[in-house]
Amino acid sequence: MKKRVRQAAMRLTLLQEEFTKSELDEAVSFLSNHKTEDLLEYFRETKVTAGTASARSLAEDTDRLSKAVQDLETSDPEYYRILSEFEPMVRKGEVLSSLDEVKRLGTTISKNFEPAKSRKDTIPRLMALLAKMPFDEMKETIHKVTERAKPADKSNSSYARLAEYLIDGTRGSVTAAGN
Repeated sequence: MKKRVRQAAMRLTLLQEEFTKSELDEAVSFLSNHKTEDLLEYFRETKVTAGTASARSLAEDTDRLSKAVQDLETSDPEYYRILSEFEPMVRKGEVLSSLDEVKRLGTTISKNFEPAKSRKDTIPRLMALLAKMPFDEMKETIHKVTERAKPADKSNSSYARLAEYLIDGTRGSVTAAGN
């Protein structure tokens, strides 16, 4: 395989990790309906208020789930429930707030873990690794991470609720405190 083809394949893989299938389908559909010249004109004419787009993209980054976690929603609801609560905490920096911490956890789980250059791009790789772990090991790993990051006021924090769920196994403590 040629180097540029391999680079294109890697970029497409990263896009698949970053965006949902429906988002990618919509983007491809959008591109196929516009000529390149029209597309450039469309983007020139579309005005986005300064600050709004960056605030929106930050919110989308912290709320979005990686493909590995999304894939678990129907195939393994227990994994999905735990990882879908843990991932936003990681993205928001409530736990594993630095790239080094994310890398360290990844390499602790697997010596073959290959982090990306940014924290944002490394998180989906970590989540994919957690999703492949045996359930009890994954649960224990997340429990240890959330316990280390526990704040002084644990009564209303999301990681305290997740830790409580992991310890007690009661679903009500997670959802009742979060809603």
